[in-house]
Amino acid sequence: MLSLRFAVVGSLLLFATGCGSSPPLPPTTAAGAATGVGHVDPAFAAAAASYQGAYKIKLYFDAKGVMYKASLYHHDDAKVPEVVRKLAAERMPGSTVTAYEFELYADAGPVHEVEVKTADGRECEVSATPAGVFRYTECQVPPANLLPAIAKLVADNAPGGQVVEVEERKDASGAVEIRVESKVGEVIHYLRFRPSGELLSRALRYASEVEVGR
Repeated sequence: MLSLRFAVVGSLLLFATGCGSSPPLPPTTAAGAATGVGHVDPAFAAAAASYQGAYKIKLYFDAKGVMYKASLYHHDDAKVPEVVRKLAAERMPGSTVTAYEFELYADAGPVHEVEVKTADGRECEVSATPAGVFRYTECQVPPANLLPAIAKLVADNAPGGQVVEVEERKDASGAVEIRVESKVGEVIHYLRFRPSGELLSRALRYASEVEVGR
């Protein structure tokens, strides 16, 4: 059996912090799939084994081992609905597509993200359902622009860490989140905040490998 190995930049293990509610259970998978040490949705496994230019996987699970999201990074234009690509172009006029993400959420089902470089040089993402319904945009922000109050909370939650990425997320309702990655040793601490400084959740990201059978 052939296999693919993907270097994973972020398998996530969420801490139980009391911030927000627990994610719902993942979709039901094929009969017998749960007899091993774990499983992912068959649709995601099939995508990982077949999408052209697939290069990274992220798996998200809570402290109880419940997987609630899986992401596949790829360059397969044909797998992204035209309506989604058109929406990204409208939301980020003059931008250039750099990659895509195919995501499966336990609560929302399949989602596509279009990663772009904007006309003014920012790195952003546009998220939408397969039908082209807008979900959110995320754009990177220079770490130096992080609000002092949030920077202090990051330092408190990831002592000795170095902030390596800051993103501002705006959803369809206009709600804003600030998402910060702070590296401590070889581990990324992933923190979500409201602009007011309220901590929504925190997680750890580990460098990993995922093997996908073909």
